[in-house]
Amino acid sequence: MPQGNYYAEVKDNDCPLEIEKSNVVTIDKVFQVEALCPCFICESDFTTMQGIIVDFPSSGGCTYQWYELIGGSLVPLATIPTATPLGASAQTNHVGTYVFEASCGGCKQRDTCATSLHCLRIETNDIAMEYGMTLRPNPSNGELQLNFNKKLPSDGILNLMDVNGKIIQQRIIEKGEDIIQLDITNNITGVYFINIKLSAGRIMSAKVIRQ
Repeated sequence: MPQGNYYAEVKDNDCPLEIEKSNVVTIDKVFQVEALCPCFICESDFTTMQGIIVDFPSSGGCTYQWYELIGGSLVPLATIPTATPLGASAQTNHVGTYVFEASCGGCKQRDTCATSLHCLRIETNDIAMEYGMTLRPNPSNGELQLNFNKKLPSDGILNLMDVNGKIIQQRIIEKGEDIIQLDITNNITGVYFINIKLSAGRIMSAKVIRQ
C-alpha cells in the first residue's frame, strides 16, 4: 500500500445517506535497510560493518541488531546505534556472512553482506626483500620450496590460503630456518597465497599458482 493517510467508510444500504467513517490511519513509506561490509579483512584486525536504514519511518522507535550467520543460525553481535548514517554498526575480524536487522513499528527488514577475502599485508620495510624470499617453482605442480638469503630471526607461523581466505595448510616456522618445503599436490588448480608471520610481528607474503 502506498504511503498516505487512509480511512474506511461504512454505508447502510437501507439508509444510503448515513455514512460512518473510521479514524484516519497514516501509512508510512516502507523503510529499507542496507548492510555494508568491507571486502577485505587484514589479518586479525577489527573492521567496522555499517547498517543503514533508508526512508526512516516518521513513527521512529526503531531498534537494530547485527548477526553473524553461522551454520544456518543467526548469532547476535555487539551492535552500536549510529546517527550518521542512521542505523547501527558492528565489528568483525574474520571472513563471514553477516545480517543487519532493523525493527520499526512492528515491521522488520534485513539485509545481508559478506567479507570474502583476507588481505595479505606486507610491512613498509618489505621484509620479504630484506630476507630475499624466493618461491620455486611457481607455477607449481605440487612441490614448493621457499628460500631465504639469511636465516629467519624468530619463530612464526606459515599459512597457505585459498582466494577466499580459507587456511588450507598451516605449519610452524622455527628460528634460524632458511629453507621451507611445502607440498600442495592435493590442492586443486588455482591461485593460493602464502602468508608468513614471525613472532616479532613481521609479515611476508607470496602468491603461488597450482597448475
